[in-house]
Amino acid sequence: MAKKSKGFSELLKQQRREKTHQKAMQGLEDTIRQGPLGKEFVDIVKNPQGHAKMSDVLERFVEPYEDDEMTLNQRRNLLGLAVIAWNLALLPQSERKGMIKKLMREVLRGDDLLLQREARSLIEDMVARKDQLFADNQRYIVSYELQDLGTEFHLTVASTLPGQPTTE
Repeated sequence: MAKKSKGFSELLKQQRREKTHQKAMQGLEDTIRQGPLGKEFVDIVKNPQGHAKMSDVLERFVEPYEDDEMTLNQRRNLLGLAVIAWNLALLPQSERKGMIKKLMREVLRGDDLLLQREARSLIEDMVARKDQLFADNQRYIVSYELQDLGTEFHLTVASTLPGQPTTE
């Protein structure tokens, strides 16, 4: 049996990644439409022209906090904190501390104080990173999905459009 060329193998991998991406986008779109804000989203625009893909942006945002040895669950937890921090950074400065306190009470209630302090410190560090390096990007992250493809992870992100007002 003839050996497959390296180019052919790479093409197959690329096709699998694209198929995985399409399935993840459809799943994310279905989740959003069924969620509490789903009625607010009339149109879902994939990769708006002239704007960075939010999955790429989020990957760059969490890069300093990642470790090659992280499990899928650890990566999901990190991304969850990153999304919280990203969206907090879009709030007016005066509202951030109160929202962080509320999150600590509601999300980490009953957990040990050391964990609360570490989570709070990480979120505050990420908010500062967002303010410093990603200040021009004012898109809220609505949802994300991370999949383990065996040799790599695939991140899909749903966000608001640039300049799109948020609903309250």
